[in-house]
Amino acid sequence: MFARLSFSPSAWISLGFGLAAATLGGFIGVAVVWLGKPLWAVAGVLGMLVALTSMLNAEVGLLGLIFITFIRLSDVLVRFYGAPSIAKIFIGLMLVGIILRWLFYSQPPRGWVRALFLVMLWGVMVFTSLIYATNFDRSYNALDDFIKDGLIAVIVVVLVQRKQMFRWTFWALMAAGLFMGALSVYQYLTGTYADNYGGFAQAVLMNIVGQTSDYRIGGPYGSPNVYAQIMVAIVPLALERMLSERNLIMKFLAGAALVATGLTVVFTFSRSGFISLSLAVGLFMLWRRTQFGTYIILATLALALISFAPTQYTDRLGTLTNLFGDPNAIQSEYSFRGRASEAMVGWMMFLDHPLLGVGSKNYAVYYQSYSRQLGIDPRAENRSPASLYVEIASEQGLLGIVIFGILIYNLYAGLARARRAFERLHNHEMMSMAVAATISLTVYLTSALFINSAYPRPFWILVGLALAFPVFAETLSESHFFRASND
Repeated sequence: MFARLSFSPSAWISLGFGLAAATLGGFIGVAVVWLGKPLWAVAGVLGMLVALTSMLNAEVGLLGLIFITFIRLSDVLVRFYGAPSIAKIFIGLMLVGIILRWLFYSQPPRGWVRALFLVMLWGVMVFTSLIYATNFDRSYNALDDFIKDGLIAVIVVVLVQRKQMFRWTFWALMAAGLFMGALSVYQYLTGTYADNYGGFAQAVLMNIVGQTSDYRIGGPYGSPNVYAQIMVAIVPLALERMLSERNLIMKFLAGAALVATGLTVVFTFSRSGFISLSLAVGLFMLWRRTQFGTYIILATLALALISFAPTQYTDRLGTLTNLFGDPNAIQSEYSFRGRASEAMVGWMMFLDHPLLGVGSKNYAVYYQSYSRQLGIDPRAENRSPASLYVEIASEQGLLGIVIFGILIYNLYAGLARARRAFERLHNHEMMSMAVAATISLTVYLTSALFINSAYPRPFWILVGLALAFPVFAETLSESHFFRASND
């Protein structure tokens, strides 16, 4: 008679890893012979390994998802290599991993109800657009994208529930910034704009100032202003880690990420990026209560760097002062004229459709009909709004403004509540990370004054991270109260 075998959940998972390794080993051998393309075979096997890891260790999978989302790996593979999109697959695997944690390790997710409710509020707004939008397909695609983005935000809340996971989430974001920034800085310094470095360092010939045009780096996003917005959101996280990490190697890596992301923002020639970068550094220094002498030193260094910056860059920044000092600046500056037209058109759309707007992603459908009435913008193509807030007002109306306001209020209120809780518990590192996350969200939303939501997924990751802080603070407070009661 055979003895009855009993396996623990971890034993079953270990057995699964063994079987998967054997299967993948056999698969790579067959694929090399059958396809005759070892590189594709190895890529396929690595993809399977990532998928398996994501299911069996959801936290590691989340860090991978954050990294590939910020570097736009899926979009780069689709556009430049004709590969299928991996975003939906990855998100599905993350959900499976969460369910496995729940079933096998008795780790039910926490904090997801509130997060899901806030996300669904905006989802209902996007879904409602399907009813009245002129271009149904554009609104449907917006809803399809939002479902993935919203799920990612909830997944972040569910999985980032340990102090170590907050640290590693910061590092996943910084790793993405360092990867993109290193390529972009090298591209700019060497002038190799014709090489897009596998799609991760795209450059676009654009107007710089006046009649002058030159290349502006756009990273994997292809849009300099959007790229600057993404990179500047990483700057406060890198600053915080550089000051808080105890290991010298980790401090150095955080410093490298800070330099790479900061220089990239400058090299995009983005005026909104410069404003947001200045705000990020200023808010961080204000929170750290930096001595006045340090402000003077940093200001001197900033002036020195600007003096060595390309003349085109300083001339482009100079147009900001012209905008506030010269009433004719909008007409004389090409980009200002376009942005002014897009903002005015958005206002006109809002006045005509004040309650629900024209529908998600339908601004472009109406742009030319309104633009011709203004006569400011000579461009004949359909345009998107140059501001997230103009986009919300014109496409979702008052209801969209209210719902977005509720979301943003809850993000900041939750972060403030978490900071106070961490301070009471004397958990200075978590308090420091919560402040950095607050500054990151702030500079992203500041940049959004001049940029629409063409690439919203990084924003929803920041939303998920912001919502995760109060959940963890509540968990720590409950644990502290329980220990105090037992004592």
